[in-house]
Amino acid sequence: MACVAPILHGGDAGGSPPRRPTRPVPAQCQSSMLRLETGNRSLRKAFRENNEQPLKIGFDYEDLGTFHPLGNFSGMLNSLMGETVRPLPLACEWEEIPEAYKAHIYPTLESYFNLAEWYNKQDKVVVDRNVYTVGERVRLGLELKLRLLWRKNKNRIKADHYAKHTSPDEAKNHPPPPKVWGDRTQDDWNELVDWWSQPDRVSRSLQNAANRAKNTIITHQGKKSFAQGRNEYKVDKGYYEDLVETWRKGHSNNKTCQFKTTENKQRYLDMKAMQDNVKAGLIPFKTDQEILDEIVPSDNRQNLSGMGRKLPGGGSTSRRRANRAFGDVMTRDQITQMFRQQEQEKELLR
Repeated sequence: MACVAPILHGGDAGGSPPRRPTRPVPAQCQSSMLRLETGNRSLRKAFRENNEQPLKIGFDYEDLGTFHPLGNFSGMLNSLMGETVRPLPLACEWEEIPEAYKAHIYPTLESYFNLAEWYNKQDKVVVDRNVYTVGERVRLGLELKLRLLWRKNKNRIKADHYAKHTSPDEAKNHPPPPKVWGDRTQDDWNELVDWWSQPDRVSRSLQNAANRAKNTIITHQGKKSFAQGRNEYKVDKGYYEDLVETWRKGHSNNKTCQFKTTENKQRYLDMKAMQDNVKAGLIPFKTDQEILDEIVPSDNRQNLSGMGRKLPGGGSTSRRRANRAFGDVMTRDQITQMFRQQEQEKELLR
């Protein structure tokens, strides 16, 4: 069986259940009370300058509801999450990793960042008629981010050290170097190669690659999340940027403003035209998110149209705040409702 699985697939192709990890629990994972010392110099410096107190972090629940980390230290939190998942087993699905292996993760994150106060937030958010606390959504958002970073790490290993070989046996003879593979053994590498090489997993991986090839809308986002970019805009301007412009920035070159593909450019022009027609009253009122949903629809229930991840339970178009925690700041949905009420009042006056 040739190693033909696409390099961007993280090994979550389904099929028969994989074997449970058999290697001993790493030393840093043996106690839920043990903090992993970060190798990130910038984070260590910021932590020292903050008198070794947890750094302030925010989460996107006022704008898009993605619950991505926000603020000056959001990139450091993402880097730390990546560090904590790198030692975890790879020849399995995320959900099948024993909790003992993950026990170090949250104590580490909580020691460097002010997550505890977010966990305790009881403000309610309503998503598809389900009520959650902000704390619950923050925890879920962190869990999804950890899983994503773990898969990305596995993707990189697969691309660089597995997919380029012509057979599993050849791949086994070329394990990743220690700087990539850490304290894992040759047996661990053999197990992972066998896991990737299972026929049903290879078949599913090929299908996933074919599906990705059909996507003509290419992002140019980089490491910064859409939510963080919008948060920086709000800090600078005092209000949120319109979503269509956020989409443009994420799908064109920031320096040259050139779109990555002609499809990206056409979709943007279509969205701008629809915005103009809404403002001119030529078509019924639509929010920015509704325009994105129509022009760049997502068939992935885990993503907002053109904007990235959303948490299970619904997207921004169905979300509303049950409690307001940011003073007099109006949410996008509240503004939308206000405009719709005004339109209805105009119709009654006519």
